[in-house]
Amino acid sequence: MTGFKGNNCCLYAFLSALVSTNINQFDGHILELRFIDNSSYLFLKESLAKIYGERINCTDGDFSGRKFVLIDGDAIAELMDNLAIALLKDGVVVEDRIVENDCCRLSFCKGLLVGGAKFFASQDLNDKSTGYNLEISFDSEKTCEMANKLFSQYGFTFKKGNHLGKQILYLRDSEQIADLFLSLGAVKASLSFQNDLSLRTMKNNLNRQNNCYDANQTKTINASFEQIRAIEGLKKSGEFDLLDEDSKLIATIRLDNPDSSLSELCKLYPHNITRAGMKYKLDRFIKMNQKRKR
Repeated sequence: MTGFKGNNCCLYAFLSALVSTNINQFDGHILELRFIDNSSYLFLKESLAKIYGERINCTDGDFSGRKFVLIDGDAIAELMDNLAIALLKDGVVVEDRIVENDCCRLSFCKGLLVGGAKFFASQDLNDKSTGYNLEISFDSEKTCEMANKLFSQYGFTFKKGNHLGKQILYLRDSEQIADLFLSLGAVKASLSFQNDLSLRTMKNNLNRQNNCYDANQTKTINASFEQIRAIEGLKKSGEFDLLDEDSKLIATIRLDNPDSSLSELCKLYPHNITRAGMKYKLDRFIKMNQKRKR
């Protein structure tokens, strides 16, 4: 974590976002926070130790794969006041005063991204969705709205939602996600994300091509099967012998090459013929066989 350089107002803004998005419980005396990211909770502990010294006690542990830290001590009320965090009926609320300065607004947004954002890639990658989701959850509507306004000042349009009683801000636009990382100083994360997006897009395009190829192959095989069945039906009925020599040649080429496409059959035919012309001649066998059955 860098970029604060001893400026406590920005540090408090960052910590406010970090703490408010990870509060699990607070009874006025003991504050319990839970983190998924190990570096976030280590940074918090180091910062609190530097600012409050022995007046703040941190006890850490691990619960269900999540790191947690219990914070108590004489300065717990002072800490919550410095971070402008209040626990109201509506949930955890961050007061606007924490982002009065321009520098603090950026630091607060950084804290939200580091402490509260969930970034994940789904399996759904298509024309309408990049398959990427960036979500930040809040306890209160007030804090969610404040954060939304802050992000909009930097040109980022989040969508709002609600999940399990939490207010949600989310992005699903890959360009905005990459720009957000870059704007908040996460250059490596932005480059890594863009590289991953490029690889997934290339993989998706290859899958589409393969699916298209498989679909065309299936279509070719089904058409070939129907054509061959019609030719064999004409042979059994004796009508095949009544065909002209050119039609017999076309039929023989199809029987000898059951897996070939129309383009490949055209190359085997000794005269110039288009795919449409080849298809027309083969479809005639199907129509003749259907007519024969009536």
